[in-house]
Amino acid sequence: MAEIVYYPDGPPASHVEICSGVQHGPAKLTGARGTWLDVKDWGFMTFWVDVVDTEGNRLTIHDGRSYEQAIIEAEQAAQEWKVEVRDMVETK
Repeated sequence: MAEIVYYPDGPPASHVEICSGVQHGPAKLTGARGTWLDVKDWGFMTFWVDVVDTEGNRLTIHDGRSYEQAIIEAEQAAQEWKVEVRDMVETK
């Protein structure tokens, strides 16, 4: 997991959320390499973990196809940020 840097002047973290969804088209990603379309998760259930601050801003710290790995990443982030985990994934 990447190191999370806390900026003292920003709002404090409120909680960590685990979310899920199915990607129905290519995702437009932007990074150090520029902008590209990502189709690797197209049509698959994807799970992501967000750190949410007190103003509702989100920082996605993990995404992937494993619900179990998302839980692990969320628990680690919650310990680091000293906040609770909110699991938003609907299980049937």
